[in-house]
Amino acid sequence: MQINTLQILRAFAAISVLITHVFQKSNFKPFGDYFLSGQYGVDIFFVLSGFLIYLTTKEQTDPWKYLKKRIFRIYPLYLFALLFYILYKISFQNFSLDFKTLFQNILMLPWDTKWSYKSLIIVVAWSTLFEMFFYSLFFFILFFKVQKKLIFILIPLLFLICFSLIRFTSIENNIPFVSLFVSLTGSLHMIFFLAGCIIAELFVKNRIPRLPKKAYTSILFASLVLMIITMLMPYNHLLSFFACILLFTLVLQYESYFSLDVKKRSTASLIYMGDISYSIYIFHILIISILIIWIKNIPILLVTTLIVTLIVSSFTYNYIEKKFITLGKK
Repeated sequence: MQINTLQILRAFAAISVLITHVFQKSNFKPFGDYFLSGQYGVDIFFVLSGFLIYLTTKEQTDPWKYLKKRIFRIYPLYLFALLFYILYKISFQNFSLDFKTLFQNILMLPWDTKWSYKSLIIVVAWSTLFEMFFYSLFFFILFFKVQKKLIFILIPLLFLICFSLIRFTSIENNIPFVSLFVSLTGSLHMIFFLAGCIIAELFVKNRIPRLPKKAYTSILFASLVLMIITMLMPYNHLLSFFACILLFTLVLQYESYFSLDVKKRSTASLIYMGDISYSIYIFHILIISILIIWIKNIPILLVTTLIVTLIVSSFTYNYIEKKFITLGKK
C-alpha cells in the first residue's frame, strides 16, 4: 500500500538528513554551538515504519513470507552499499577489518554490546538495525499467532522493563546479544515506532479526528513550519515526538481534503524521491565522504552531493531495490 503524501514526507525526511550530514561533515554550525541533527528526519522514518508495518501486516498470516519480503527489501541494497563503504575505508582511511566484524556487518547484527551510532561500518545503518528489529517483533507476533492489538501492551511493557534495566543496571554493557536486545528495546526510538502503530490503528478504524478544511490547512502549514524550526534546533526527543506526530498525522489526511495531481512533474518527482529514499539514506554519507575530499565550499558540496546521491539512488532503486522487492514477493 502506498500513500503518496507519505512518500513525499519520506522524501522530505531523507533530504533533511542529507543536508544535516553535509553540514556535520563540513564542521558547519549555522545556528549556534551545535550541529543540526539528522535525527529529526530519522524520527519521521520511525513513525512511518510503525505505521506501514502495522498497516501492511493487517491481513498477513504467514510469518515466513512476511520475513522473506522484509529481508529482500532491506538486505540486498545494504550489502551492495556495504561493499562500497568497505572499499572507501580501505582506500582513504587506515582501516582494518577482522572476520568477526565483517560477519556482524553482513548480518547487520553487532551482537557484542549495546547499539550505538557507530555500531556498523555503514554508520547510518544504526536506524536500519532498528527497522529490522521492528520487523522481527512483528514476525514473532505472526509466528505465535498473537493478536496484533496486543502490541500496544507488549511494546510499552518491554520498553519499560528494558529502559529500567538500562537505567538501574549494567546489563546493556558487553553481554553478547542480551545487551543489544535490551538497548534496542529500551531506546526512546521505540516510542516513535509505537506511535506509528497507534496512528495506523486509528487510520484503519477511521478514528483520526477530522477538522474543517480551513482549520486543517492552517494547522498543516503551522505543523510544517514547526517541523522546520524544530530541525534547526539542538535535538530534543520530546520536541521531535510532538512535531513528528503532528506533521505525520496531518500529511496522512491530506488527500481526504485535497486532490493530489500525481501526474504533475513536481509532485511525481517528490513521490519518486520518496520511493528512492532508502537508497538516498544508505548512500549519502559515502558520497559526502568522497566529495568532501575535493570540494570544500559548503553550498557547492551540498548541491553536488544532492545531485550525485539522486543519480546513484535512482540507479540502485531501479536495478537493485525493485528487482529484489519483486523476488521477495514470489
